[in-house]
Amino acid sequence: MPVFARLTGFSSDLLLVVHNFASVFTLLMIVFYLFNNLSNIIDICQESINEAYFAFKTFGPLPVLITFWKSVFLSVQMLIFWVLMFSCHFYLFIMSDDESNRLFYDEGWLVVILASLGECCTTPVSLFAFCVMISYTSFGVLTLTKFYLQGFEMTPLDFDGSRGWTEGFTMLLIAVQTDLLDLSILQRAFLMSILLFIVVSSLIQSMYEIVDPILLTLSASHNKRWTKHARAIGLCTFLWIFPLFMSYFICQYFDLDFWLMVIISSCLLTSVQVIGSLVVYALFIYDSLRTEPWESLDDVIYWARACTRVVEFLVAVFVVCYGFKESIFGEWSLVNTSILLIHCYFNVWQRLQSGWKSFLLRWKAVKKVESLLLATSEQLENYNDVCSICFQEMKSARITHCKHFFHSVCLRKWLYIKETCPMCHQEICKSNDLGNETANNVDDGDGLNEFENFNDFDFSTDEDQSDIDND
Repeated sequence: MPVFARLTGFSSDLLLVVHNFASVFTLLMIVFYLFNNLSNIIDICQESINEAYFAFKTFGPLPVLITFWKSVFLSVQMLIFWVLMFSCHFYLFIMSDDESNRLFYDEGWLVVILASLGECCTTPVSLFAFCVMISYTSFGVLTLTKFYLQGFEMTPLDFDGSRGWTEGFTMLLIAVQTDLLDLSILQRAFLMSILLFIVVSSLIQSMYEIVDPILLTLSASHNKRWTKHARAIGLCTFLWIFPLFMSYFICQYFDLDFWLMVIISSCLLTSVQVIGSLVVYALFIYDSLRTEPWESLDDVIYWARACTRVVEFLVAVFVVCYGFKESIFGEWSLVNTSILLIHCYFNVWQRLQSGWKSFLLRWKAVKKVESLLLATSEQLENYNDVCSICFQEMKSARITHCKHFFHSVCLRKWLYIKETCPMCHQEICKSNDLGNETANNVDDGDGLNEFENFNDFDFSTDEDQSDIDND
């Protein structure tokens, strides 16, 4: 009744009467129902308490709360509540004759929408409902992104119900940290624009996480359906152009501070990641169009990804330096310092550790592969078989200590995971002298004099091999 009275334009006095009447009537109905069903209610409460105690003891509090959340459709109720509230506020800003409301209307539709969103975040319940709406909207956008890329080939497993809740939680966290509930309507409308930029940047990053594996799968699998490639490339083009447009828009209309620097850095990182994925995609497509396999493809892809990681690291370091500058020479706050430390740990320290470990792993694998003997054309002809890792023809190969042939690139990839032979599971490099021995053989110009004839290779056991070495 109060909602209907508000929508129909009742005066303030009549609205108060309608509200009081609806409250008293609802209270009387509750008391009447409780009086007639008191014994049943007590039994139901006792049974519910026992079931809740057993569930908490058996499954734990978090699964029980999630099950309760889903069983009563609390998120759907919050969504409906917020949509109705937003519709009422939006209607009032447009149709009201109040001077304060007409002031927002005269500024344009965007200001009216921001003011309506701000008015829907005046209480903790309405703020929570707004975050639920953000989650559902993000879930819809991400699901449509998946459908746009895969079409009707989507499986039920692709409908991940956890999608979108990251954006909703981000909105709730930042709104609490910035004291959104205590601001005036004009301040809330201004802050709401910044918060929505943060949510949109997080949403774009989530979209990229969906697009990236699909894009690489299309290129690596040599899929010939050009419509799928066109959709993926078109979406990637949007995902690297739109963040740059957002950054330009922010710099034009807002004064740069720490929060806006975080938004801009996030947008730039997303654009860099998308461009890096497109470069790798183009390399795979170029390799598929070649008549012969591109043996150095792995190296080129590695350096392309390395350049992307370096740019990401430099952007993260720049944000940290800017944050420390603001904390030292500008206005210090506990929230900004906490976010800066978290950003420094996850986006700087962990990126540095991950990049260094990846570099060392690759460097060790390259050294091990280079220490192995390089097969001659005569040995490859006598071997007359494919690489056991990629099952492709070998025009060049490395010979392991256990006398197996592999592509250098394939063997290097294998060494990222294991240090044993894929065929016999022996150690690929048994001693450090192997590299020196190989270098001496090459320098002497004798080639691979130990294995000049493939017939000399015997696939004996470790015990037999040790006897041969002793002889």
